[in-house]
Amino acid sequence: MNVMYVTRSAKNHNDVINLHFWMFWINKNTRSYYGHTRNVTLIRNADKCEHCGLDCQQVHMEAHHIKPVWVFALETILRPFPQSREQIHLIVEALYADGSALWELNSPGNLKPLCKSCHNEIHKAEDKKWKQYFEANYPVVFGMRRYKEVEELMRRHATNQLEAR
Repeated sequence: MNVMYVTRSAKNHNDVINLHFWMFWINKNTRSYYGHTRNVTLIRNADKCEHCGLDCQQVHMEAHHIKPVWVFALETILRPFPQSREQIHLIVEALYADGSALWELNSPGNLKPLCKSCHNEIHKAEDKKWKQYFEANYPVVFGMRRYKEVEELMRRHATNQLEAR
């Protein structure tokens, strides 16, 4: 998932930060905190999908993050409104130095068993809502080659019409 972040100091497209690398890194490394609780969650309610109630004997079950990992990653990176790649790197390093937030993200309370079909359906609907939330509340644009939206965020920064929320 490509997320373009426009800092206050961005003057052109070269200054816009693509957060893909950091989000991928958080997502990939979160998996090491995730294996045991995933299995516990699936065993806890192993008889059915929590969304449709389909018997798990008939389908493959997946552990669904109620708060998605990519949302957690993006919130962690954007909450302090960093102004450089170096600041983003320090935020991600601090996240792993502490580690407790990753355990919370992967706790049984944030996971629920779903069949593959329901898992895909829920992600389609939820991902769209989360993207709208981030684009409304942070200077980000999802996807590549959305130059008009990036230029609009740079213009709003330059005229102080975009404030941290």
